[in-house]
Amino acid sequence: MNSPLAEYVRRRSGPLALFSATAAAFLVYALQFKSSPYLSGDGQQYWDLGSTFFQSGHFNLLDFGPNLRGYFLPLTLGVIQGIARALGMDAFQLFFFVSCVFTAAITTTVVPTLMQRLFGIKTTTWQSIFFSGLFFLFWRGYLVEPLSDSWSVFLLLISMLCVSGLAQNDKSVRGLASSGLAGVCGGIAANVRPIYIVCLPVLLVVILLAARKNPRVAAFTALAFCAGAWLAVLPQSVINYHYLKSWNPLAQSGSLYFYQAFFGLPIQRNECAFYVDSTGLNLANSLGIKMMVAKDNGEFLFNIILPQNPLRAYLSLAFHNPIEMSIVYLRHIVNGITLINSNIYQCAPGSPRRVLNVLSSGSIMLALFLTMIKPPKFIRRRLAILVLVLAAPVILVIPTAVEGRFFLPLHLAAYAVLAFGSSWMALSAATLKRAALLAPLIVAMELFTLTIMADTYQSTYLWLGASTDGVSLRQNPVAF
Repeated sequence: MNSPLAEYVRRRSGPLALFSATAAAFLVYALQFKSSPYLSGDGQQYWDLGSTFFQSGHFNLLDFGPNLRGYFLPLTLGVIQGIARALGMDAFQLFFFVSCVFTAAITTTVVPTLMQRLFGIKTTTWQSIFFSGLFFLFWRGYLVEPLSDSWSVFLLLISMLCVSGLAQNDKSVRGLASSGLAGVCGGIAANVRPIYIVCLPVLLVVILLAARKNPRVAAFTALAFCAGAWLAVLPQSVINYHYLKSWNPLAQSGSLYFYQAFFGLPIQRNECAFYVDSTGLNLANSLGIKMMVAKDNGEFLFNIILPQNPLRAYLSLAFHNPIEMSIVYLRHIVNGITLINSNIYQCAPGSPRRVLNVLSSGSIMLALFLTMIKPPKFIRRRLAILVLVLAAPVILVIPTAVEGRFFLPLHLAAYAVLAFGSSWMALSAATLKRAALLAPLIVAMELFTLTIMADTYQSTYLWLGASTDGVSLRQNPVAF
């Protein structure tokens, strides 16, 4: 008779082999670089902040002063750098290893298991490979760049996995621990990217609804979730209180939101260049905010000066110009679902990657198509939960100057539908008829998306340099 350990190893050998092979494949790509190949901007800042926790010669949380970044990702990078020094190896190489292993665990274990629990389906190895392949095709730059976007959404997915494993009447310590871990991961996700704080109430509601038949269990699991989230953000609160006398549990980036919202009026995309929206620029001008000023040499000077009451001014603008604001937001959505490179710092604003543009937006459209072919009612409800949690932070960034990475949660949701949706799709005459009716609509939406992207490329303004007066730009229209 096989021992329980032998039986467990036998059952887990397949998933372990898939995880190992995926991590190895990711590493083959990552280890071709000696360091992050296009390290700059946010990634550079995160990497440099990692050393601040140890600047006094030993670990000290309060060495990490108040700034726009949460403590967790810089601390993680600082630990990686410290371990690399102790082992006498290159810190970037160790980071690549950690990044690839963590990403492989998400794409081959966390997401497939979440799909099994959420939809009651049996996933296959090929579906997991397909999902991992989609991530690699579109987002492989995150394997080699220390950016917050992938870490935050991965932690959110782990939190969702823990919530999905809660039994309705589980009074055990294991159930409370699972809920607490969900809170910890959700809290860390919010620390890494504060906009993810909007996901926590959604997950809390899911926990309460799952145990609604037993109020006592609902209360305990909800408290465990809140306690876990509180523990995750407590170090940030301690840092903020030490320096700012505020127990604010989030990084000090909330004040940037209004700036980003006004920035998003004339700038429909901010990625290696400014892609200007004339509609939004005219809206800003109507408020007396001259963001782009022509210079005598044919260049432009870009700067933002917020009105005295930015919230009131923005809401008034939206209320009095609903059609124009809808156009601005529509352009932002199109730019969010359309990627221009698999590594956001690999800048080539004069050379659009048209195939990537089509495939990235097309994957979103195809996933939308599959969800509209009327899957079973039970599946539709669970899909709504999945999309609601992952889309919540995406909705909040729509008014801002969009970067493709801001829509990463929505892209991952689409890849999950594409990879695992076949498990709940039942072919029938009615299904095929509905598909035939919807197909032209989806094709039209994709063509409309590409038309907007063609116009976006025509509005490219290259960065020439920054000064105290603003950013100097030169118009550089690109044919799509």
